[in-house]
Amino acid sequence: MPPLLTTGIGTVLETTGARQRVEEMINTRRCAALATLDRADLPPHVARTLRQIVSIATERQS
Repeated sequence: MPPLLTTGIGTVLETTGARQRVEEMINTRRCAALATLDRADLPPHVARTLRQIVSIATERQS
């Protein structure tokens, strides 16, 4: 993607607050997933693997 297009999109996402709202949504859903795992009656190795998946899926890349 050309740098100007990337910069323009990034500017729009930042100035409209869209990026922050998406970050908040991801965090909310991450916390909900972890809370569900806390309540689930799962074998420890399964819960541990699912927690790792949650972490990897919601880890910030840039």
